[in-house]
Amino acid sequence: MTTDYYAFQTMEGHTKEDGTIEVFVYTNDNLDLGYPNERASWDFICKTKEAFIGRCGNTRFGCSGIMVTVTLDGKKV
Repeated sequence: MTTDYYAFQTMEGHTKEDGTIEVFVYTNDNLDLGYPNERASWDFICKTKEAFIGRCGNTRFGCSGIMVTVTLDGKKV
């Protein structure tokens, strides 16, 4: 169990020289319970900005009601 006060998820995209976007995801609500329970992280690659927006969306609430913050190259989407 984490000691964080609220659950969150971040999705950070970074555009590479070839135009693909490397995405790093971090959450403290890996079990989708709506409160801090388990930390997890993973990464993936999107081929285009359109693919990034389609997969990550923009800042929103996740399925358990937690805030999901999406950034691309250091700026909130």
